[in-house]
Amino acid sequence: MVASKAQAKKAVTLAYENEDVEKINVFVNQKGYRTTPIIYLNGEAIPTSLTSQARPNQTLLNFLRTVCGLTGTKLGCGEGGCGACTVLISKYSKYSKDAGIDESECNGGGGGGNGRIVHMTVNACLFPVLAADGCHVTTVEGVGSWRSKYEGLTCEGAETAACGGGCGEEKKEDYLHPVQRAMVDIHGSQCGFCTPGIIMALYGLFAPEGKLLESGQSRVEGVGGGPKVSHLEEHLDGNLCRCTGYRPIWDAAKSLCVDAFDDEGVRGPCGTPCRECPERDTCEMDCNVKDKTNVNAGICCSSSSDKIRDYQKVLQSKHSETWWNQPNDMFPKELIPHRKNNVVNGDSGIDSIHAQTQEQLKKPLMIADSSIHCGGTWFQPVCLEELLDLFREFANDSGGIKMVVGNTEVGIETKFKHAVYPRMIHPSESIHSLYDIFSTESNFHIGACSSLSMLQHKCHEFMTSSSSDPLSSQKTRTAKPMHDMLRWFASTQIRNVACLGGNLATASPISDMNPLMAAMGAILVLASRPSADGAIKRRHIPVSDFFVGYRKVEKLEHEVIERVDVPLVKPQFEYVAPFKQARRREDDISIVTSGMRMTVTPAEENWVISDISIAFGGMAPKTVLARSTMASICGKPFTADTFMHARTELQNEFRMPDDVPGGQAEYRLTLACSFLHKFFSSLPG
Repeated sequence: MVASKAQAKKAVTLAYENEDVEKINVFVNQKGYRTTPIIYLNGEAIPTSLTSQARPNQTLLNFLRTVCGLTGTKLGCGEGGCGACTVLISKYSKYSKDAGIDESECNGGGGGGNGRIVHMTVNACLFPVLAADGCHVTTVEGVGSWRSKYEGLTCEGAETAACGGGCGEEKKEDYLHPVQRAMVDIHGSQCGFCTPGIIMALYGLFAPEGKLLESGQSRVEGVGGGPKVSHLEEHLDGNLCRCTGYRPIWDAAKSLCVDAFDDEGVRGPCGTPCRECPERDTCEMDCNVKDKTNVNAGICCSSSSDKIRDYQKVLQSKHSETWWNQPNDMFPKELIPHRKNNVVNGDSGIDSIHAQTQEQLKKPLMIADSSIHCGGTWFQPVCLEELLDLFREFANDSGGIKMVVGNTEVGIETKFKHAVYPRMIHPSESIHSLYDIFSTESNFHIGACSSLSMLQHKCHEFMTSSSSDPLSSQKTRTAKPMHDMLRWFASTQIRNVACLGGNLATASPISDMNPLMAAMGAILVLASRPSADGAIKRRHIPVSDFFVGYRKVEKLEHEVIERVDVPLVKPQFEYVAPFKQARRREDDISIVTSGMRMTVTPAEENWVISDISIAFGGMAPKTVLARSTMASICGKPFTADTFMHARTELQNEFRMPDDVPGGQAEYRLTLACSFLHKFFSSLPG
């Protein structure tokens, strides 16, 4: 049989050939796309000859090591769990923690606003290199050496030099950043493999947001402030070290904090510092008795405290406060939209490169890889219509199209499950409806692509706000359960890039946030655009109905999760709580998770449960509501007996065979019952 011409052509087609290459001219000439990413590295623009080698399926770590030749950033676990690959991503954003969203900029583009330079640590082993378009990347190579390169190696003109400056002699300064110096001097590094990642995690923690400065303002913002010891634990949750036991790392990090001198003394099992305990004089716990004895005898309780106290004096003598503003000083002025009277790193002017860069960054990006690496195609649209058009065009095409935001799930699938996604789409932050986080009179609206760190910050903002907003109580009660769950969600590096929409679309049966969203009655808003010249259509679906099977959701191929609407918790008599149990407290996948919400109403003799919602993860192939258990509780009095019978019903509803996937059937069932008991015990009354 003679093969047809089409069959013959297909037979000789190489596997790495990308059919989207033929569409580049259409996207560039007709739709205004650009085909080269703009990335800055350690204070300088990466040449086009190198950025043109960036592939859609390439991680930032691979690009840094193989293309840029920077091998200080290490490959450890490859799945975002060890932190050895941590780098700092800095970008101009109108979604900064303090500035929020500048309403005058909500129609897209660049230019002005109240944005800031924001810094976030990420796992380079997962973060796509093309997602760094329009960003500044700092690696461990740029932390200390940047000053030696841009400030010169001689003391000529140095105002603080002993000679008064101008002698031309070589400076004795070795240009170690304070974070690096502390790690070296306090022996925070042994084998050294994890050290670059820990350096970058601390560097990111101490990096202040950089506000665009008006004329006459100081260039050093936030000097005198800085992270406290209480911040360290959370921001080092994504870094592992197998050598030091963490004590010298902790000491080095603590020596950099503004409250390192604060000596709380010994803490007892109760968690309260013994010296602050209201029962200090009468408490007979061993910790308190020993601490009082040591204090009376003038004995130091911690050698680390003395070491940190002494070392801070050394650190202050070797480093000026300007070091702490280095991430902002390094940030390229070309990435900051120009506005009148704007001062960017001391320069009030705007040159042609700056203008050209800003003009290019307003355009959508398309990268079609035709190399032997089979990298596929990368799209970065700048408006919602473009995004939905891409899904309509390619959703049912060969291979389809996959949305990638932080790549924390897709990166695992491609690396360890060998999944292949020929087309990936990364929405720009200029698509405001995907990144907005705000509240109305009835709902808490969360953009599907907003980072979990930003969501966590916004929740904390609502919880601590002292405004006279009449909805303040409802916002606080709504934000608190989400904030509490996010504290134990993965690590800082993951939360900085992962998004709630991705968590929902992934439909993991052991997701942390999905059961909570289901229990709170959250509604998903799905957007699509059936025709190129038509309007955007939206449909709403409850999160509890969104999961239809193992890793399967009620979403059409051409639809996009635009936002999540969480109803505000009532100011009284409605209670919400999240629960999670994992093998370790931080940065670990869950065994069982749960979200519970209950409303009670007063009755003649007791409180009556008028409404209840209980959702679990880890108890079925998908996130599920405990409907039978809910029915056994609803309408019953709020008593211990009601919940005791409910636990029996829960055991019957979720009885699992011994060979259930994931194992630990009895343990998981016991956890579910204990969560229900804990929920009852935590409620007032």
